Amino acid sequence: MLETLEEGGREYGAELVRSLEAFIECNGQWERAARELFCHRHTLRYRIREDLFPELERRNCRFSTELDALR
Repeated sequence: MLETLEEGGREYGAELVRSLEAFIECNGQWERAARELFCHRHTLRYRIREDLFPELERRNCRFSTELDALR
């Protein structure tokens, strides 16, 4: 899935992947990841929750998302 985003499957694919990477590297801390990306935390939340993984709110989804990102 991440390769599809990076290859331009979506208009802002590279930015979405970069947002997800920052979120994971910051251990799911919205504010810290947003600071690293120079964006507002609500912008980051929207990118990840609405654009990438609307089901991220589910308990086990974050873990599987992290595993996919590491592959």
